[in-house]
Amino acid sequence: MPVQKSKRSRWSNPWLIPAIILVIIAVGATAYVRHHDKSKSVSTTKIQTNNGVATPTTNVPGGSPSSTASGIGQSKGPSSGSSSSISSGVTPGAPIGNFVSNHRPNLSGSPSPNAETSNCTTTPGATCQIEFTMGSTTRSLAAQTTDASGNTAWYNWTLQSIGLTGGTWHVTAVAANGDKTVTAKDVNALVVSP
Repeated sequence: MPVQKSKRSRWSNPWLIPAIILVIIAVGATAYVRHHDKSKSVSTTKIQTNNGVATPTTNVPGGSPSSTASGIGQSKGPSSGSSSSISSGVTPGAPIGNFVSNHRPNLSGSPSPNAETSNCTTTPGATCQIEFTMGSTTRSLAAQTTDASGNTAWYNWTLQSIGLTGGTWHVTAVAANGDKTVTAKDVNALVVSP
């Protein structure tokens, strides 16, 4: 009687299953670290879902983001990390972030607070500035250089500190590196009540 050869299963290799498990663990750990780093810096996914933030626009050659209302609204810089240098020929990435923490504040502070927190993420070493425009009036938070992760933030600034009045203000973040600028408009206006 001829001896039949048994068919070997693909799974019979004793190293295959442990190798697959190691690959899954490595991929999961990499995804976790990337997600953790992003959420630690700005949490852009949550911000975009909750506040509808940051629609990038095209490059605007020339000009400086500090050409209007410069120096208004000086505040704290990034929460951690140091600044990074950027080559002069590099166009910064479109800014993203939570440009204002509350899109419906009150000047009086009641029922909604008049203090805001803003953040911006772009190319490390570029500057970022948040501008508010109503008609022909523009106010802004002072330009700040982003840290080594590309982040900067303005904490607990008040509407009055940069001269915002009641009305509808359009919010734009401006990332700049010398004469190279890129803007992103907040999809929601800042509606300030008295």
